[in-house]
Amino acid sequence: MANSKFQINAEDINKEGLSSKALDQRDAGIAKRKDPKKAEPQATKEPKAPKERDPRLEKLAEMGIRTVRLLPIVLFGFGSILLVRRIDLTRPMEQLFWSPLGDDSLQTDFFNYYKMLTVLFSALLAMLAAFFTAPPVGELRRRKASKTGKAAASLCAVYALTAAASYLACDYKAFALTGALDRFEGLLPTLAYLFMLLYIMTVVKSEKDLKFLLWPFTCVMGILGVLGVGQAIGKDFFRTTLGQQLITPLVKYSDGTTSWIAIATNAIRGVTTYDFKFGEGMVYQTVYNPNYVPFYLCLVLPVLAMLALLLWDPDREGGKKSLRLLGGAALLAVYGMALWSFFCANSASGYVGLAVMFVLALVLLRNHLIRLLKPLAVFVLVTAVVMGAVSDRWLPEVKKAAGLAAQALATPAYAEEGPATVSFEFEKAPASRRASIDKLVTGKNYVTMTVNGNDFMLIIDDAMICADGDQFMLPMLPIDDGSNMYYICDSRFHDYIKVGYVFLEKDPCLIIATYDYQWKFHLTDEGFKFVTPGSSETQLKETAIGEIPSVGFENNPKWGSNRGLLWSRTLPLLKSRLLIGEGPDCFVFAYPQEDYAAKYTVQRNPAIINNKPHNMYLQRAVETGFVSMLAYIGLIVLFLLDSFKNSCRLKGHARLAEYLGTGICMGVAAFAATGMLNDTTICTGPMFYTLMGVGFACNRMAEKEAAKAQPAVEAAETASEVA
Repeated sequence: MANSKFQINAEDINKEGLSSKALDQRDAGIAKRKDPKKAEPQATKEPKAPKERDPRLEKLAEMGIRTVRLLPIVLFGFGSILLVRRIDLTRPMEQLFWSPLGDDSLQTDFFNYYKMLTVLFSALLAMLAAFFTAPPVGELRRRKASKTGKAAASLCAVYALTAAASYLACDYKAFALTGALDRFEGLLPTLAYLFMLLYIMTVVKSEKDLKFLLWPFTCVMGILGVLGVGQAIGKDFFRTTLGQQLITPLVKYSDGTTSWIAIATNAIRGVTTYDFKFGEGMVYQTVYNPNYVPFYLCLVLPVLAMLALLLWDPDREGGKKSLRLLGGAALLAVYGMALWSFFCANSASGYVGLAVMFVLALVLLRNHLIRLLKPLAVFVLVTAVVMGAVSDRWLPEVKKAAGLAAQALATPAYAEEGPATVSFEFEKAPASRRASIDKLVTGKNYVTMTVNGNDFMLIIDDAMICADGDQFMLPMLPIDDGSNMYYICDSRFHDYIKVGYVFLEKDPCLIIATYDYQWKFHLTDEGFKFVTPGSSETQLKETAIGEIPSVGFENNPKWGSNRGLLWSRTLPLLKSRLLIGEGPDCFVFAYPQEDYAAKYTVQRNPAIINNKPHNMYLQRAVETGFVSMLAYIGLIVLFLLDSFKNSCRLKGHARLAEYLGTGICMGVAAFAATGMLNDTTICTGPMFYTLMGVGFACNRMAEKEAAKAQPAVEAAETASEVA
C-alpha cells in the first residue's frame, strides 16, 4: 500500500500537473510582480460601529449655531434703538436755497447716525451667519418655501427695486444713500430692513429661538422704560454729567483737557453742555422726537401684555408657578413703565394706535376673556392707575385732538374786507397786527402777496408802485423814521404791512414788512427772487416763487397739528412719482420748501424746513414711488391676514408662538394705524421689521403644530361620532 502522504486526488491535478495549492502560490507571485499593493488578498473588514456622540457637545454646538444666527437680529431690532452718540458731519448743503448751512458747516447728530450704522452692521453679520451656517445645497433644494414666504419675498423685491431705481434717478445721491440728517433711512438702511425681515422669517424656527430673542427684548424695553419714567419726572439721564459723557466721544484738547472734563466743569458751574430742545418732563427716551415714542410703543405694549398673559394663563402647564408669577410681574412692570412713557410723550397721534390695539384685543381674545379674567383685570387696573397718575398729560392732548377734529369744518380765520377804503388816518401803527399771508408769488418786475385774503402787488416800473388785486393803485406815504419804508393808505393793508427798499449787491431789494418778519425780494436779471431765511451776510440764498400746488384742506391747514398743510402740499407730488420717487429719504427735496407764505401763516416760522409729511405711506410714495408704497402696504396686509389665519386663533398647540404672534399682530396693526399720522425713521424701523419678521415665524410654528394635531383631533371627532 502506498504512503498516504503521497496520495493525490485526480481533481487536485490540472493540465500542467500542479496542485491547486501550487496554482494559488503561482498566481500570487504574478500579481505581486504586476501590482505590489495586491500582493496578498485582503480580508474583509467589518464596519466599525459609529461612536456615540456626547449629548452635551451636541447641545453646545446647537446653542452656538443659534447664537450666531440670532445675534444679528438682537443687535438689529433691540440693540440699535439704545444707541445715543454724538457725531459731527458735513453735507453738501450750499446748493439748497432753504438751508442756512454751507458745505463746510458741521451738523451734529446724537440719536440717529449710529443707529443707522448698527442697522447696516447687523445686516452684514446676518449675511455672514447665513453663509456659514446654511444647510447643504441638497437639503435647501428639498425645502419648499411657504406661499406666505414667497409672497413676502416678492413684495420685498418690488420695494427694493423701486427704492434702488429711485436712488439711481435721484439728484441728491449724497443724501439718498444713507439718508438725510435727523432721519438716516436712505437706500442702504432700506435694503437692510428688507433683508433682515426675510432673514428673520427664515432663521427663527423654534420656541427656543423665540426665548433667545425675548430675553434681550424685555431687557431693552426695561431700560427704555426706566429712561422714559426718569425723563417724565424731571430726572433725565441724558442731562446728567455721566449721561452726557457717555454720549460724547472722548476728545483730547490742546490745553490738556478732554471733552469729558469740559462736561464735568460745566456741570460744576451749573451749566448743561447739551441742552436738548425738549421741555421739562417731556419723554423722548432714545428716539429723538417725542412723536416717535408712542409710535414704536404701539408695537411693544401688546407684546408685553400677551407675554405676561401667557405666564399667567391658568391652563399653562410646566415650570414652577412661583417663577411664572414672578416673570409675569416683571413683564407687568415693564408694561407699566412703557405705558407711562407713552402718555408722557405728549403725542396724540399714538392714541389712534391705542384705540386699534384695544379693539383688536377684544376681538382676538373674545373666546378667552372668562378664562383669562383675573390676569386681564390686573392689566386693566395697572393701565387705570398709570392713566390716572399722568392724566395731566393725556387729558389736554385729548381735548386738543377733539378741537383739531372740529377744525375740519372750520372756515378761514379771516374774511375778505371788500373794496379799497382810502384813508390817511388810522388807529393802529403800520404793520402792527399779524396778517395771514396766504400766497406769495414773484414775477419779472412784481411781487404778489395775499394779505388776509386780499391780493397786494408791489411793482417796479421806473418807480415802486403798490396795487390791489384789481390793479388799482394804492396810495402810500413815507414813514418818518429814516428807514425808506412806506405805509399803505388802505384799510385792508395798513395795519398789516408796510413796504420799502434797500440795495443788495448794488441791486434794488424790495421789502414787505409784516408784524414779525421782513420779506426781501432781490431784483435780478431773471426777475424778483425771494431772499430766503437760509441767507446770511456772507452767503446769499434766494429763490423764485410760483404757484404752490395744493389738494384739499384749503380752510383748515392747521388740522392735525399742521398735517392738513403738509398733506395738501404732498398729494400733488404723487402724480409724477408713480413708479420711482424722489429718492430714499429725500422727501425734504421734493416738498415745496419755497412755500414761505404757508410756513409763516400756518407754521408761524418761515425758516422751518419740512422734511416729513407725518404720514409714512405718503412718505414712501414720494421717496421711492407709489408702487413701493403699495408693496409696503401689501407686506403689512399679508402679515395681518397670515396672523389672523394662524397664531391669532390661540388653539393652544404652540402657546408661546400663538401668544407672541397675537401680540405682534395687534402691535403691527396699531403701528400701521398710527403711521397715518406719523413717519418712520431709523429709530422705529428696526423694531417694526424685527417684530413683523418674528410674527411671520410665529405663524409658521402655529401652523405646523396645528397640522400635527389635526389627525388626533379628527380621530377624536370620529370616535365621538361612533360612540
